[in-house]
Amino acid sequence: MDAGRTAAQVRAPASTAGALELALLLATGYAYHLYYNLVGHLASLRGLDFGPRLLTPLDRAVPYMPFWVHFYQLAYLVPLAVMAVLVRRLRLDLPRFRRIVLAFLAMLTVHYVLYLLVPTSARCLRLPEEALGEGLHGQLVRYQYHLATVWCAWPSFHVAASWYWLRLLFRYCTVSPWIYLVWFAGMCVGTVAIKIHYALDGLTAALVAEASYRAVYLRLEASGACAWGSRGPRLRLLLYAAAVAALLGGLPLAMRASGFVGPLYTIGGGR
Repeated sequence: MDAGRTAAQVRAPASTAGALELALLLATGYAYHLYYNLVGHLASLRGLDFGPRLLTPLDRAVPYMPFWVHFYQLAYLVPLAVMAVLVRRLRLDLPRFRRIVLAFLAMLTVHYVLYLLVPTSARCLRLPEEALGEGLHGQLVRYQYHLATVWCAWPSFHVAASWYWLRLLFRYCTVSPWIYLVWFAGMCVGTVAIKIHYALDGLTAALVAEASYRAVYLRLEASGACAWGSRGPRLRLLLYAAAVAALLGGLPLAMRASGFVGPLYTIGGGR
């Protein structure tokens, strides 16, 4: 009995530290994602816009269908939902979750670089306010327009992130990927149907996400990277917390320096 209690007492702090590390990993990804609209603002300052060159006959042929905004909006909940499924499946396999988040951050960084190198807006695609409609669907599309910068159109990070999570679900789960795939198809339709992305944005995004999954995540998995064991958990947690604090603290400084006044790309950030 005493030995059993001792083992439980040893496992409890380790489990708590593992859960806290996972939370900080997710917080790091979220804090980095908050720079999305700021990157769009910086891209706009370059005085270039490759958006019109991406307009295809398919973009012109697809009518405005605001109903599909529901699929588009669910993408904001996807990371947490997928991580919950993966935690249930993988338990607190911290080395694997570190690799998952690291590959995600690498993919987001590639997007940020592309946004700055190839400034692309959806100005020639988005509809004017009065054309969005006044019902619930129209209001939701209007909210999306206000929430996300008109820049950062190519490639679509909505599609890229969703494809990345899809690949992880197919790798580690059996039933949920097919449910997810139905939603993913609807979300891809939504990117074009609510006139927020060009068709080529989604295609390119899927390619970037697949490349990130194969070139970063699978290679990290094969090498067994990020398997730091239980040594130095306190220092590791402090470093994670410092990274989150630096990202959050640096955001207002970067906004002031660039003249960007918002909104941030977060739920509640739209007008």
